[in-house]
Amino acid sequence: MTVNDERVDVNVTEKVNATENVIDVSQKTSQKTSQKIIDLIKEDPYISTSKMAEIIGVDRRNIARNIKKLQEQGVVRRVGPDKGGFWEVIV
Repeated sequence: MTVNDERVDVNVTEKVNATENVIDVSQKTSQKTSQKIIDLIKEDPYISTSKMAEIIGVDRRNIARNIKKLQEQGVVRRVGPDKGGFWEVIV
């Protein structure tokens, strides 16, 4: 193995480690956002995704994505229509 080969191996390893760190931070952030969403729903079941986004400080699409995951996990559900319905925390 030459010096250049060793440098490539180190660079690849550093990039893999950096990518793993970004994924880990992203998952932790998503978990925090999900918990904030659950707390907001418990506080006000009629809260809109736009209002959640405003309070938490993230984009509404991020809220929608997190709520979808929470619904798939059976943590929250929507009762009634988009307008006039409410959120329910199941777990």
